[in-house]
Amino acid sequence: MGPLDLEYDTTEALEFQEKLSEAVSAIEGDNGYAAHHPTERQHVVSSLKHVQAEPNEHAPFTKSKAIDYVVKPLLQVVKRLKQSLTSEAAKGALSAFRKWVEQSIGGVLDGIF
Repeated sequence: MGPLDLEYDTTEALEFQEKLSEAVSAIEGDNGYAAHHPTERQHVVSSLKHVQAEPNEHAPFTKSKAIDYVVKPLLQVVKRLKQSLTSEAAKGALSAFRKWVEQSIGGVLDGIF
């Protein structure tokens, strides 16, 4: 599948980047996650930082990249850490990502999260 036709210069795109940054900071700062699930945490942080490093049309998202590098890692945090502040930050990033995708191209990720 080719790249998703996302608009990178919108309020929604900037909001996603802000929420993603907040989520990464929360995950990196969660000592319990680091102590009890270090390998998982490292994978999540690595995936999300990959997205942070390439948030533009020159390294566009495909549907599989969106799922593997954004949706799955953030959902893993939500599932693992349930009612924590870190989980809430991950939920915020997921919500912002959904808004950005829907604003740009509609419901291509419907049913995934």
